[in-house]
Amino acid sequence: MIPELLEPGNVVFGLSEDFSQAIERLCDHSSLPDLAVRFRSQKVDPSNEGYSYIGQGVAIAHLRIDQLPSAELILGISAKGISFNQHKVHIVLFLATPAEQPAQHLQLLQRVSSRLPGIRQELLAQRDADRVLRVIARAEQQSALPTYLNLTQDQIGFELQTDITNGLTPEEARARLGRYGMRKRFTSVILK
Repeated sequence: MIPELLEPGNVVFGLSEDFSQAIERLCDHSSLPDLAVRFRSQKVDPSNEGYSYIGQGVAIAHLRIDQLPSAELILGISAKGISFNQHKVHIVLFLATPAEQPAQHLQLLQRVSSRLPGIRQELLAQRDADRVLRVIARAEQQSALPTYLNLTQDQIGFELQTDITNGLTPEEARARLGRYGMRKRFTSVILK
């Protein structure tokens, strides 16, 4: 989903300005000639929710735009880092989605928030937009593989063959401990 929306021309290297100027520079790469004006008209300041610092050197500027034909992503990379609310940001993503599609906005925001921190170092090592897109595509493919993060609590309970509310019975806990083992430091806590 992310690689399909992010084009090589929308990957910007060498951001070194302050955060607001970096956003302006990213907006210059948009297919919408007035994206920066629209973003500023939202009256968003860096401490507001229009900007999301998601940790590990990654920040996302996002907005929904009336009658935007499709979502647009613009990715900025700063090897030196940009100061943002007492944080050093190395990856900045600008996300614009159609206002009429709030579910898509939330889905994209969740996806980029969960993917980018894990691949930040790898993205910083890239010097070519196509390679950046390959790194992101690989992260997307890996995230599509089943993990406990993708499952509901009921599905996790089923997969682990346990009752999520009540846990294992003492007998089942001992049986699993015998079958699978346990690190010494946790054994005494479990058996008490």
